[in-house]
Amino acid sequence: FATYTPQTLETQLQKPYDVLYILGGSFLPSIGNMAQQFHRHHPQATIVLTPWARSAMVEANAGDAAASILQVSPYPDTRTDAVLRRYLQRFRQRFGYEPYAMSIGTRQALELLDEAFRQGYRSPVEVKRYLLARRTHRTSLGTIRFNRYGDSNGDLKAYRLTPAVAAISP
Repeated sequence: FATYTPQTLETQLQKPYDVLYILGGSFLPSIGNMAQQFHRHHPQATIVLTPWARSAMVEANAGDAAASILQVSPYPDTRTDAVLRRYLQRFRQRFGYEPYAMSIGTRQALELLDEAFRQGYRSPVEVKRYLLARRTHRTSLGTIRFNRYGDSNGDLKAYRLTPAVAAISP
């Protein structure tokens, strides 16, 4: 994705496909370009993106292909989740760009850490023990669940993208 050039994929994309699964991350805008190039050859095919590809820049670069993209994400669609939508709007107003999906999880993790600190837990071991004592936690952006090892358990959601929007607010 970092060295993407359309000519590299052109011959491969001429073949018949029903779906394209882009296993890419780092929120690189070129993922959107690849989706657009594939869509030009296969306008009826679905394009599936991994959770690590969720960003306004990817969506904006996808152009017309955005309507064919199925986004898989641990986070809800902002069209149906007003809390997440308002968070992203506030972030965009304050910093001038839409945060990557990873920042949603980072925000939640910081809220959980703050909660543990307010309860008096300071060391990593104490914080982990606190979080595992009650495996389900509410944050301002949704519920977090941990398994007995401290790994986060959650559902994946799949939804179609909205028409592309600029990554930087006007």
